[in-house]
Amino acid sequence: MLHVTKGIVLHYFKYSDNSVIIKIFTEHFGIQSYILKGIHSKKNKAQKAYLQPLSIIEIESSQKENKNLQALKSIKIEFPYQSIPFNVYKSAIAFFIAEFLSKTIKEEETNSHLFDFIISSLLILDELKDSFSNFHLVFMAQLTEHFGFQPQLETYKPNYYFNLQEGNFVVFQPNHPFYINQTNATLFYHVFNVDMQQLSSLNFTNSQRKEMLAALIDYYSLHVNNLSNLKSKEVLEEFFL
Repeated sequence: MLHVTKGIVLHYFKYSDNSVIIKIFTEHFGIQSYILKGIHSKKNKAQKAYLQPLSIIEIESSQKENKNLQALKSIKIEFPYQSIPFNVYKSAIAFFIAEFLSKTIKEEETNSHLFDFIISSLLILDELKDSFSNFHLVFMAQLTEHFGFQPQLETYKPNYYFNLQEGNFVVFQPNHPFYINQTNATLFYHVFNVDMQQLSSLNFTNSQRKEMLAALIDYYSLHVNNLSNLKSKEVLEEFFL
């Protein structure tokens, strides 16, 4: 039986001379891996352009339970971006977010709230004319609510530390290495209190942006999955740091 669903492309790689495997976060089935055959055929050649990281697509596939690799019948663009593929800075953000999501989303089931959040965030990124250099930080911050480990922001006070393990702000330095110092804890708090439409209010220096990215990666690594090997992080930092 064939199923139609929207999806967000996270990653793809060559499987054979004429086929690729695509990792997609789908609206109806969560994270799934699909094989697209005949990628170099006249019919499918144009579809390769749809496989760029974070492309919003619609797919038709045979969805079989307890199968690690699903067969993809067709793929088409659901929403054509106006700026992300053509702006090298936004593209760097997109590559980073795609790899980040690929390593943090594990569920193979419907999560409409998470799916809708990611879609709406990507559309905001596509529309932003400027002041998007901290987009990935705010995106990662807001995503913690969907993963269930949003920091206890009500515990914040100036000159407090942030305990990465417990997810709260504390007056004394924790007796373990998983914390953010007092200066960066204030910046960390601000990241979580900014709407994506208010990114211009985060006036971070390059070094502050780097510190916040490292802090967020450490926070996710403690609560979801080890993200120490994010390859796209270096590329992102070359553009914004």
